[in-house]
Amino acid sequence: MPRRLTLPLLCAFVLATSACSVRETTTPRTATEVLLLSTAAQRAIARYDVGPLAGKRVAIDASRYDAVDKPYVLSALRTQLVAKGGKLVKDLRGKKKDAPAPEAILELRNATFGIFDSDYGFGIPSVPMSTGPNSEPVDLPGFFLVKRGSQQGFCKLQLYAYEVASGEPIQVTHDLWGHAYYNEWWVLGFGPIVGNQDIYPESVE
Repeated sequence: MPRRLTLPLLCAFVLATSACSVRETTTPRTATEVLLLSTAAQRAIARYDVGPLAGKRVAIDASRYDAVDKPYVLSALRTQLVAKGGKLVKDLRGKKKDAPAPEAILELRNATFGIFDSDYGFGIPSVPMSTGPNSEPVDLPGFFLVKRGSQQGFCKLQLYAYEVASGEPIQVTHDLWGHAYYNEWWVLGFGPIVGNQDIYPESVE
């Protein structure tokens, strides 16, 4: 084989068989990314013990909560509060006429809410390659016999409830953690192959 064809063929082989992660979506965020966060948030909120607020009229103060998907988190918290015996009221300060005044205020704050990406593999990593004396080097894709990509969603919430009349604390929660994960594998350059995960159902009707 002529030497001048060796390098192009080698590059084509590596390009064709390299394990790579492709982010395919027609929306700003993939379904996997959204599910990792929403599932982690649901699991964190499910750990919240509404007991001290059961039977009380409660307004949620979200002024100290700032994170992506805030509407979803607040809606999940409202659902948990009502399902476990709390009485949700919309009037935070009790100033609207003909609206029930809250007996307690529930504050929430965000300790963390995001995705941790990691991967590892056995093979040759990506290396830079010069294409000419005056050109920028390009990264030649690596080749991995086995490679795993992992995404993990984490949510950590803290909640604080106090009486409206006296300002006395009713409840201060411990850290409420939620976690979700999704793994993919590449073998001999072929993939992604979905590995263990806990965000997608086995089937959707």
